Parts: sequence; C-alpha cells; structure tokens
Amino acid sequence: MHKLTEGSVAASHAQSTPSKQTNQSAPAVVIESPCIRHCCLNNDDICVGCGRSLQEILAWHEIDDEAKYLILKRAEGRLRTTR
Repeated sequence: MHKLTEGSVAASHAQSTPSKQTNQSAPAVVIESPCIRHCCLNNDDICVGCGRSLQEILAWHEIDDEAKYLILKRAEGRLRTTR
C-alpha cells in the first residue's frame, strides 16, 4: 500500500469513504481526478493544468486506484519541473 503524504497532489485527491465491508473499521480511499478544468496540452501532450499525459487522462475512468495513485505521483513531478 502506498502512503499518501499531506500536501501532495495524490493526498489532495484522496478522500475517505465508508468501507463497503462491515467487518472493516478503516475507511476506503477513493482517488478523484486531479482535473482543475485548466485543460491545455503542451507539445509533449501533457496537460498544463493537472500534469497528466493525454493517455493518462483518457484512461482515468478505466484504471484501478493503484494506477491512479501512480499517475498522480508522475503528474505531481511533471508539474514541479514546469512551474
């Protein structure tokens, strides 16, 4: 399991929701899209608003939470280097 650090893009897009299993007391983590509605792709097909690649944006609703977390970490790194 990956740890979400406070203040990171990944942490800011993770929300706790009640677990669907009744025997678990820990909440499940739902990872929301990092889209900030500032969509514009640069020459490398990277969104200048959220830092995701075009392929990552298109796949977002089809992938599991682990893949979303990895995309958020990559996007965070991209945004850090461009700002």
